[in-house]
Amino acid sequence: MQSVANGYVAPTTRPPSDGNENAAFSDRDPSPDVDPATQHENGHEPMDVDPEPAAAGNDSRMANVDSGDLKTAVVPETDAPSGMDAMDVVNPVEGVDRRRSGRVRHVPKEFVPEPIKPKAPRSSKPKKKAEQKPTLIANVRYLNISPRPQFSAIQLDCSKDIFWLRLNLREFLLRFDKLCRLPTRHATTINDPLQPWNDYLYKATIVALFRLVENDNTPIFEYAKYYLAEIEHTPAESPRLWELMYEFLEQSDPYLNAADELSGEHYRLELIRRLMVLATGTETIRITILNDHEQLRQLQLGQGDKIKAINTHLTESMKKLEKLKSTDKQLYFDRVAAAERTAADKRFRAQQTLHSQTHKYTLRTIPLGEDIEGNLYWSFQQKSKDIPSWGTWIVCELVWPTGMVEKRSKATKQQVGQLFKKKKVPKEKEPVKLTLSASAFDQTKAPDQPETKPEPVKKEENPKPKPEKKFKPPTPPKSKTLYYVEGKENIAALAEWIKGQPGHQNEKLVTDLESISLYLQE
Repeated sequence: MQSVANGYVAPTTRPPSDGNENAAFSDRDPSPDVDPATQHENGHEPMDVDPEPAAAGNDSRMANVDSGDLKTAVVPETDAPSGMDAMDVVNPVEGVDRRRSGRVRHVPKEFVPEPIKPKAPRSSKPKKKAEQKPTLIANVRYLNISPRPQFSAIQLDCSKDIFWLRLNLREFLLRFDKLCRLPTRHATTINDPLQPWNDYLYKATIVALFRLVENDNTPIFEYAKYYLAEIEHTPAESPRLWELMYEFLEQSDPYLNAADELSGEHYRLELIRRLMVLATGTETIRITILNDHEQLRQLQLGQGDKIKAINTHLTESMKKLEKLKSTDKQLYFDRVAAAERTAADKRFRAQQTLHSQTHKYTLRTIPLGEDIEGNLYWSFQQKSKDIPSWGTWIVCELVWPTGMVEKRSKATKQQVGQLFKKKKVPKEKEPVKLTLSASAFDQTKAPDQPETKPEPVKKEENPKPKPEKKFKPPTPPKSKTLYYVEGKENIAALAEWIKGQPGHQNEKLVTDLESISLYLQE
């Protein structure tokens, strides 16, 4: 390399070589070397050269020169890979042409390709699963979440209004059986709600209620004694019996319905129910209710004392068994398990006994509640175990025979879908009306009037939207049907079925059904 003088870099001369080497270089770079002195004359731009010479013996021989938008550098011969042309060895960032000969070639920045950005490494995080669309409420309610219990229909020999009036009278007669003192031959009919009532049962009930009203500690109706004597001497099948009843109740209730507004049996039961309301307000009934509450409280306290005694005995037995723990562990664990099972059985029997004793002081027809589907549930208690049917049943007043809304047809499901998605229906084009005359078909005769194009139909700016048909759910039958669920397993399944209903909120109903299935004596 020549020395640097006079402000420019002297060009390097070619090394001596044979013809093959010259041929190789001539193929790669046919242009002659450019002399810095004659650079401007030949059309090349002058270069600003660093006056400091390169160190002797330095293999890199780098000299960076700034010339406006151009950057040049002298690169050693070894920078170009083998088998690659010198024009291909271009630094895409600096815009420098690296040649094996060490000469400098200027490359404008506008021709320099952009550097290839490395691809970002793939993330090791798992892809998120696509979120599932929420199921519509209209479809959730028809899913079989739990198996439906077995509902059995109750065959009634009367209308539902008459049936519920009988149940009201049954509730009073069984709750205050010691005060009413009905003949024993009527006990079976009172205990079973499905048994028909005869005239003798009606008269016995009327006489019992009149005695409660007349024998009260503070009598309200002074004329009750007269009507009681007349009714006792009147035959049961005589219509005079109901006339006397109506006269007595008319004096206490002037808005009493007349006989022609009700049917025969319904009218009789309505009169007896009004008399029962008068008997419930007497002082004798109030004192009886207070005494029953006190007896119920004593039973509950005794139940608590029994459970405490069972737990104390279990604790003492566990202390005695501690001696076996160091000698024989297997025998110790067996006896501890046996003692715990015995205590659990005693507690369960005590609770079952309390449950049966409190039947007398509670309602005979207990409304348990209503589920999300609108079904009503009751628990019945029988007076004796001779007729266990109603006592082991859960009576249900179902809106639908299956307990839930019946499945919809395809047409109904399409109506449900229209609530959530409105489809765009293309508007129908109005047909063009053509007016033809006889002269239109006669080619020899000229038309009377010139042809005129029909005027375009003006569209309304704000057309009135057509009222959409609202979806109406299937209407339930007008008369609800009574069903029953029988047995421990079926009652427990009924509780699970109600618990699985979508939108279920009545937790007390489920708790009561589970308690009944647990303490039910079959």
